Amino acid sequence: MKHLTVAAALLAALSLTAGEIALKGDFAALQKDKYPVGWYNNTWGGYLPAPKFEIVKEKEFNAVHFTEINGKSGFGWSSKARPAAKAGDIVRVTAKVKGTGKAWFGLQSFTDKGRWIMVLPMTYFDLTPEWKEVKIDLPVKDLHKTLKTGIVMVTFGAVSKADFYIGDLKGEVIPAAPAPAPAK
Repeated sequence: MKHLTVAAALLAALSLTAGEIALKGDFAALQKDKYPVGWYNNTWGGYLPAPKFEIVKEKEFNAVHFTEINGKSGFGWSSKARPAAKAGDIVRVTAKVKGTGKAWFGLQSFTDKGRWIMVLPMTYFDLTPEWKEVKIDLPVKDLHKTLKTGIVMVTFGAVSKADFYIGDLKGEVIPAAPAPAPAK
């Protein structure tokens, strides 16, 4: 019985560790549509026209350089990865960035069966002319009365007129802390 309890505790601890998201943030290969593998342009009207972009090789990583960001709301790219996440979890995104203007990371939420629910609030940050690493924690929430978040999609973009470089993009889902056990 003691071994079973220890095994159960180990399994519970392992299930609470962060889960890496396969974001394909190395931007190492292109799809047939010329976008980096694992990414696509959000074609919402506020993000049109789509910006120009190119893959540039930095010393230690590939980056995407976005120019001519002329959409009324800038632009947005969406990941094809759809990790499981629920309200209370945190999606942590890290990347190397530089440029001018502001950029952002965000999430879109889906039910556990893949039905789109809505866009969660974006987190904006200032760009600088020199490379810097950003680490953004995006809280997963239930924003619909009856639909519960079960899957998320990582998005990123920049505001209109920005000049934006992004590389070495990584993500992980950090599970919500378990609720405390009721007092006996």
